[in-house]
Amino acid sequence: MALGAVLFAGADGLRRGLALPAAHVKPPALPGSLAVALREMEHSSAVQDWFGPVFLDAYLRHKRAELAYTSEFSVSELCHRYAEVY
Repeated sequence: MALGAVLFAGADGLRRGLALPAAHVKPPALPGSLAVALREMEHSSAVQDWFGPVFLDAYLRHKRAELAYTSEFSVSELCHRYAEVY
């Protein structure tokens, strides 16, 4: 999945004619939680363009339901559950 995201981001940058950042510029930090990542996705025009409104809405609803379901899990239990599924 991560490789696909990198390829998608690169293709989007090429499509929009974006320049590469300067080598000395530190990239922005990654989101610290799934909740923050989903909020950033929801407000990203690039993500909205990539996914379209119907799929993005379905994805955000699904992942937020997952967050609600797993909110009481310990880190260990959460990791165990994800390992079972994926």
